[in-house]
Amino acid sequence: MPTTCIPTPRAPPAAKIGSRQEIDVVENDSVAPTRYGANLHVWKPAHQGHGRRTIRTPDESADFHVWGCEFTPEKITYYFDGRIVNAVEAKLVPDHGDMSIWLTVIASPLGSTDAVDEARLPVYAVFDYVRFYERK
Repeated sequence: MPTTCIPTPRAPPAAKIGSRQEIDVVENDSVAPTRYGANLHVWKPAHQGHGRRTIRTPDESADFHVWGCEFTPEKITYYFDGRIVNAVEAKLVPDHGDMSIWLTVIASPLGSTDAVDEARLPVYAVFDYVRFYERK
């Protein structure tokens, strides 16, 4: 998934789409162009987060990068520019059926962010392409 971040008009916040499970391949806070999070959420019956990891990167807005994720019956493996950056046991996912895959760059007060820095907006992510495969 080659992608980069460049300025654009501000967009409304994304809403959860109702899946019971969510793989965050890249979840980037607007104030942190040199790090992002990769993790797994199981939303039903109650929220559980698994494998949250902060990955340090070069400035993500300076060039395109390739994110990847492989979900097998044994584990979920996350990649950045061809190297493994995180892995989570797949047994933590109760259902290996439908899965929401998130590629997120958000302007939101998350983690250590006290508030959105309006002076740095607008920004958005540009994805050259996204591919999903199912093993036979």
